Amino acid sequence: MYVLLINPRYPFGGNQIWLNMSIVAVAAQLTHLGHAVDLLDLNIDELDEQAVKAAEMIGVSIFGAAYIPGTVELIARLQQMNPLAKVIVGGQTAERLTTEQFGHIFGQTTIQGNQNGLAEAIGCTANEIPKAETVSFIPVWKRMGEGKLVPYLEHEGTLVVSDGCRYNCGFCAASKNRPEYFRNLVEFEADLRYLIEVAKRHGLKELRFYASSLDFFQNPTTVRRYLEILALVQTENGVAVRTRCLSSMTSFLQASRTIPNFGSLLSQAGLWCVALGVDGSDKAVWQAQNKKQNSLSVLTKCLDLGKQIGLTVEILMVFGFPEDTFRTIWKTVWLSLTAVLKYNVIVRPYLAKSAVPGNEGWKTQNETVKAITSDYRRFYDLDFCVIGSSLTDRNQWHRWISNVAYVLICLLSLIGKSTTWPLLPQGENGLYGKIATVFNRLMPFDR
Repeated sequence: MYVLLINPRYPFGGNQIWLNMSIVAVAAQLTHLGHAVDLLDLNIDELDEQAVKAAEMIGVSIFGAAYIPGTVELIARLQQMNPLAKVIVGGQTAERLTTEQFGHIFGQTTIQGNQNGLAEAIGCTANEIPKAETVSFIPVWKRMGEGKLVPYLEHEGTLVVSDGCRYNCGFCAASKNRPEYFRNLVEFEADLRYLIEVAKRHGLKELRFYASSLDFFQNPTTVRRYLEILALVQTENGVAVRTRCLSSMTSFLQASRTIPNFGSLLSQAGLWCVALGVDGSDKAVWQAQNKKQNSLSVLTKCLDLGKQIGLTVEILMVFGFPEDTFRTIWKTVWLSLTAVLKYNVIVRPYLAKSAVPGNEGWKTQNETVKAITSDYRRFYDLDFCVIGSSLTDRNQWHRWISNVAYVLICLLSLIGKSTTWPLLPQGENGLYGKIATVFNRLMPFDR
């Protein structure tokens, strides 16, 4: 079967170039089964009508709720160009919609891209599809060609280390509350060496990655082996590999006690930045969001550790939860400013959306979910960089103070102490929606 996999365009305007390993992993699985697979990235490529018409199956991978509106419109074009092709939409957001919701949004003929849906589309059983963490990505990159691969290597890409998280944070829509699955160590090293070889042939001195792990240090004994490989391949090949990661605060501290020569190994591996999941400042709010492991004392220990070993620390600050009050929101603002002044950290603020496909609110907030799914453009409003709207926060006072606090922390970007830029809800019709769309195109990409 000839399969065309499409990486959709960044939903808020502009072309965001990054090596998305999720779509590469699916391509690797299909290649392993003998299918011919091409990748099309709409951030770089025009929609190739000839490839679309030739494809027996077309897959689109979405990376968050904000990608849904553009994907709905893209599918209409694809089905018009090739009405006989099977169209499948994958990615964690698509997988976490109910069957009824998915069919209503994307159409009854579009296949939901979970393991069973993919198996049905290619005519096999789910058990016959190799696990993504076990297959080599190299055949996919070779088919892509170095001419298309090198522009990705000039930008930051995803470094696939693991998937899954033992925690069950209420607002999180990722793959959580389950054991962490690691990429096969042999394939991890081979893929990394291949990318380094390509980089060397084209004169690149550095590769930049963001690790896929939801909690990088949650299994410190295992992750140590991946860090050692990162250190080894750089020493042998002379190309620097600069990696940043996300970690819970407790896992970061536990890893520092478990891994010998912790700071030295991180430095040798090129792991230069860790983003800590702080997500507020109040014990009661943390408990309501199933983040009971968090505390201010743990945060202080993490910041002291980062300073001691020379690691750049970011504090990932999701806030504006329904349980937040005026007091807790401004406490969060003060904590963010204090951390910048005292520890020189970078703050990455995000505004919580209580109902997003896959999180706890999506299961319980029936009226909000109904309003979102009834108009696919409203999925734009669910991005965590977007300020709150009446759809995502019905309490006007709560929404106002959350939005003001969020924008205030984002202003730290002007002095290089934040990487987040606020976006406006652009899912509404009329003049406001058009103004919001233009404004969002002016905002730099979230990192």
